[in-house]
Order: sequence, then C-alpha cells, then structure tokens
Amino acid sequence: MEIKNLHTHVDIVTRSKGASVIAKAAYNARDKLNDEHYGKVHDYSKKEDLVFSKIFLPEHIPKEFSNREYLWNSVEKIEKSKNSQLARNLLFTLPRELNEEDRIRLISEFIEENFTSKGMIADCNIHNPLASDNEEQPHAHILLTLREIDSEGKWKPKCRKKYVFGN
Repeated sequence: MEIKNLHTHVDIVTRSKGASVIAKAAYNARDKLNDEHYGKVHDYSKKEDLVFSKIFLPEHIPKEFSNREYLWNSVEKIEKSKNSQLARNLLFTLPRELNEEDRIRLISEFIEENFTSKGMIADCNIHNPLASDNEEQPHAHILLTLREIDSEGKWKPKCRKKYVFGN
C-alpha cells in the first residue's frame, strides 16, 4: 500500500500567546467545556467531524483525570505564571488509505508507545472532514501534559526531560 505524504505539526499551548488549554481541548474534542481560569465556556459541540475521542492515562493516574474538563482545568490551576506553558499540542494527518478502525489503532498504539508509557497524559481526538478534493481529511489532535502526576493525583514539579521518540 502506498501512503502519500503525511503532515505533522507540534507546538506548545502557552499563556504568553493568549492561549487557553481548555479552549484547545474543547475545539479538539468538539465539546463544550467550562474554563475556570478565564471564566468562559468554550463550545465547539456543533461541529460534526469528530470520529474518535479518548484520554489516554498512564496506569498510576487517578481515573478522574479521564474527565477532559477536570484534567485541563487542573493544568490551568497548577500553572501560575502569565507565560506558563500548559501542554504540548500535536497534529498528525492520518492515512486516507486506512479505514477508521485502523487509524484509531495506529494512533492509539503510537500514543501508548511514545507518551503514556513515559508518564504523560494524552488527550486524543480524530477529525475527518471533507478536504478540498472531496476526499476524507483524517487527522489527529493530541494534547499532552507537561508535568507528571503521582498516584494520589498531585502534580509534580516540571522537569526538563528529553523524550526520545522511535528507536
């Protein structure tokens, strides 16, 4: 099977650029989320291209962090600075050549291998709108936490770790 070129974009959600991780999470999940830090509600629930949504937790993380609003409001609370870095933001195109089930399996295995196995929480959402050529445009949005959490649900201090991807 020939897979055409794939696109990847990685950046950081940061307050210094006026970003809200709750707004980003609501957009990615096509959800309505209450942003406690800014006192706003972000509502993207009318968009209809969401095909998959899941928060991937490392095994030791308390289950309440699987609630998107709880997770990202918790991140907003722990980060005090006006220029805080809140999350890693990744965007991956997914192969049109794969069916929906195989795309979900591909991105889930990628997340488990590269992120949750290293202690990060990954908020993954797959969108599949129509592209300008009237074909599918499947892509995955992944938000990653920047801090580790202990088994009691307490955020640990940020540390400058190098995450090595691949072999």
